[in-house]
Amino acid sequence: MSEEYPSLDIVFQEIKSKFLEQLSRSDKLTNRGNVLIGFCGFVFLFFFTVRLDLPDRLAPLSYIIFSLLLTSTISALSAIGLKIYEIPPAPRNLAENYLKVEKDKTKKQLVDNYIDAYEKNQSVLGKRALGIRVSYYTLVLSIIILTTLIFFGRVV
Repeated sequence: MSEEYPSLDIVFQEIKSKFLEQLSRSDKLTNRGNVLIGFCGFVFLFFFTVRLDLPDRLAPLSYIIFSLLLTSTISALSAIGLKIYEIPPAPRNLAENYLKVEKDKTKKQLVDNYIDAYEKNQSVLGKRALGIRVSYYTLVLSIIILTTLIFFGRVV
């Protein structure tokens, strides 16, 4: 153990653990996005197959439902389309540049790489989470409006 970095092992394990948690959160967001897309598809199918005889004053709500469903689907698709791209270390770079370097210096460089990747990925995760939230709330709102239309309209 180097005197220059006395807690390097602890710091390395903790940072690596946080990075792996971040990747797990990314996978969970992807799963949620996929589920939301499935629900959007189901509600779209229901919306287009149910014929409602609506009073004239409620007819514009069908356009709002369509817009909300489209927003929900696009938000979920964009959220799952954003990927975490920073996953250190690059194996070839690690082998070529650090194979003959002192163990603690290599580990210190890995710590720096994990920190950089974590910070870059955190902003991507924030955008993904926002897309999932927008998708969820617009889907719920469209279902509420559709249910209201069914309640006040007549299914033909």
